[in-house]
Amino acid sequence: MRNQLWFKLTGAFALIIFIGMVVTVGLASQGAATQFEHFMVANQMVRPATMQAALANYYTRNGGWQGVDTTLDALLLDASDGMMTGMFGSMMGMLANRIQVLDAEGAVMADSAGAAGGEPVSAAPLEHWPVIVDDVLVGELVVEGSLMGAGMVDTAPVVESITRTVFIAAVIAALTGLLLAAVLVRQITRPLVDLSHASRRIAAGDLHVRVPVKSDDEVGELTDTFNQMAASLEQQETLRQSMMADIAHELRTPLTGLQGAIEAMQDGVFPADAENLEALHVEVLLLNRLVDDLRTLANAEAGQLALEKAPVDVAELCRSQVNAMQFRAAEKGITLTADCPAQAPPVVADAQRLNQV
Repeated sequence: MRNQLWFKLTGAFALIIFIGMVVTVGLASQGAATQFEHFMVANQMVRPATMQAALANYYTRNGGWQGVDTTLDALLLDASDGMMTGMFGSMMGMLANRIQVLDAEGAVMADSAGAAGGEPVSAAPLEHWPVIVDDVLVGELVVEGSLMGAGMVDTAPVVESITRTVFIAAVIAALTGLLLAAVLVRQITRPLVDLSHASRRIAAGDLHVRVPVKSDDEVGELTDTFNQMAASLEQQETLRQSMMADIAHELRTPLTGLQGAIEAMQDGVFPADAENLEALHVEVLLLNRLVDDLRTLANAEAGQLALEKAPVDVAELCRSQVNAMQFRAAEKGITLTADCPAQAPPVVADAQRLNQV
């Protein structure tokens, strides 16, 4: 479950790559088939006019049709300019039509079916293309069917080859993209995993843990904010421990005095008279004040500190506080005086909280 985000993001990238690969291969295959068919139509590999010219040249070079039956394939190749022959094999194999070369008397000089010297083809439909040399009819090119048809060459092998090549390229690109996506997702999720581990350590009480910031993006900002939070928690914990130590010290002093005085009375060192009991009472009042201060502090931290506001004579409040501190100040050689006006306007405040301040 801890790697669930990694699997989700990687799976999303994989789905996008797969869809892109399927669309690319499909469009490429369809486009290749369409363009190849257009190419075949626009560039007929065997053109009657060029075949007529090739046969006329042969007749001129050789002074007749001798040997034309053995060179018909080469003549057709010359007529087609050699286009695509290496991919499909010989021109004879490419042609779905039967072709014959006749002399001026109508005798068969060459036959694509290998029947030279036989009877001229008579199956319909036929196309007759005269071969003329120096304005003289020297022969005839006879084609069974139509030589101009676009179906002379089977385009399926070419389309399959192109589709196979595009598919292999798409698979390689998809695997490469998926690998890069996995690395990218790893870089994104690794800091989040570190933050999760650090959060667990903080929950367990380890406030010293920090996560290194490795980027300047949103994840890096989140990591930096987490570190600031951890530092603040550590500082608050330090202050809390210091406050607890101070509270323990403040409570220990009057408690120690009370314990010592009570033990002295029990041992008969001091009599349990009114004067000594009054001293113990003062220590108890001090403890009550400390407890009240702790409760006040807790309420303030919880946002529950209520102020009991009422009109307060500030001058009288200052004089009473000075009088209360006179004894402690005199012990240290300090003289306190209250410089207050005789008649000061009252203010609305909490007198008890002002005394604490």
